[in-house]
Amino acid sequence: MLGGVLNVFIALAMTFAATALLASTAVEAIASAFKWRAANLLEGLQYILNAKTPPEGLMRWLMPYNNLLPKLDASAVDAQRAVLAAVGTAAAQDEAAVNKARLALNSKLLADLLNHAAINARGPGNDAQASASAVLMPSYIPPKQFAIALVDVLQTGGGAERLSLEQAIANIADPQLKQFLSGAFERAAGNAEKLRDEVATWFNAAMDRLGGQYKRYTQVWTVFIGFAAAAAFNIDTIKIVHAAMHNPILLANVQTSVSADALDQIKSLSDAGIAVGWSMGLGQLVPTAVANPGLAFMKLLGWAMTALAALFGAPFWFDTLQRFVSLRGTGDPPSTPAP
Repeated sequence: MLGGVLNVFIALAMTFAATALLASTAVEAIASAFKWRAANLLEGLQYILNAKTPPEGLMRWLMPYNNLLPKLDASAVDAQRAVLAAVGTAAAQDEAAVNKARLALNSKLLADLLNHAAINARGPGNDAQASASAVLMPSYIPPKQFAIALVDVLQTGGGAERLSLEQAIANIADPQLKQFLSGAFERAAGNAEKLRDEVATWFNAAMDRLGGQYKRYTQVWTVFIGFAAAAAFNIDTIKIVHAAMHNPILLANVQTSVSADALDQIKSLSDAGIAVGWSMGLGQLVPTAVANPGLAFMKLLGWAMTALAALFGAPFWFDTLQRFVSLRGTGDPPSTPAP
């Protein structure tokens, strides 16, 4: 009885490890091709500096992100500053105009940051749009470098004159950012190095949350690709369990060593007779599914279970496989001697 249960777990661990490896490899390839990490970092910077209004509903799951930075010339910047200067007067009762002005000035702050060599050494230094492009935007920014760039940009204000830290913070248009930096300045007792350390800690905490957001997004893609892989190779968890429980001898010759090759694992199961792969063509598959909706539903459920198991990742399932093999205690079957 115990041997049969172990056989089931071994078959599932091999199946899930192979599927997870296929899905994670595909997601990583897509992320690299479309520069997801750089896009995610740029959007994170926009949110940190309040230079973008977060999307609502299903729009927040869309990729790639809409990270275009508005082009603001000197006259446009001066116009937005004039709107904020009139806050509290009859000329600035329009809350939407005030919010738009703050958003524009925060975007200008982000543009200056992206043109700073401490953050984007590959950027041209004079074109925020080029610096924010997928080709030039970095995928990672060290917290210390971000702090150096932010303090520099605030003190220079995009011009040649360098302001004091206190005056630079007083000129910040965004109230939330101003509140944080004012408190950090007081805690640092005016020491620029301590202020940069506080900014670096704040940025690091924000990046941790951003990393969690990126991981959740890639997990959604992992499930979709895992389901596609399960359908393509007919990796049906329910049928695999049934085959392993009722035909334990099928696993006697399966290579249960931990392998990094997902296709080898799937082929090993298929060669042993476990229900992996298709035995009918598309012309037979569609009529069979239409004639047996209950069977089709169970097949979809089996694929979905396989796709969800891929979320645990290939290392988890390879490690689990090794533990089950050790519990079985029989070791790998002897290899056939070469003729």
